[in-house]
Amino acid sequence: MKNHIAIAILVAGLAACPLARAFDIPGLPKAGHNGAAGADVGTLFNTYIQSYSGMLAGQAAIAGALDLTEEQQKLTAEAENIKSDNGKKLDATQKIDGEAQKKINEKMASSDQLDPEKKKLIVKGTAAYAVGTIKLVELVKQAKNMKKLGIMDITNLPKFKVLQTVPGYVANVATVLPNYMKFLQKIGAEPDPSMKDAMLALGKGPE
Repeated sequence: MKNHIAIAILVAGLAACPLARAFDIPGLPKAGHNGAAGADVGTLFNTYIQSYSGMLAGQAAIAGALDLTEEQQKLTAEAENIKSDNGKKLDATQKIDGEAQKKINEKMASSDQLDPEKKKLIVKGTAAYAVGTIKLVELVKQAKNMKKLGIMDITNLPKFKVLQTVPGYVANVATVLPNYMKFLQKIGAEPDPSMKDAMLALGKGPE
């Protein structure tokens, strides 16, 4: 009984909190504004899971093109796991994501030439990452105008807590995406148009 009361109080507190401020993206004042009103927690959560899965798959393609076989396998697995477990092991997924990205960054720094097939994989992978980025920025905009949680939304509280981590993740993405763009230029590969769109969505403008 006490647990139910505590959760109800927490939900009531969240319902009263200024959601727009809760979903500001650190370091990116130009991104994440003017979303449509009335988005609900469940819909936004599903968008996040699908978008993040696509971004992990994109990273996996990039890792594969850079001969990072172990990282490719892990990222591919997590892209599926996050959908099947509905984000319940998000911390573990984000750890694998971060560790793999470090290896990718190191490989990009030391690689100058790639064969045409690997260039295609890089373009495909970065495009998937960019598309996911655009969706997450839009998600943050919508989250700012999310329907406030009510007492009957207790079951959605875990999803709301996950959504609160999205602005921080997008801020990290904002450091990754420009590196991908620079690497595409370095290897002489034409970026997918979604890369420019993602940069603009992050408020960074063309590279």
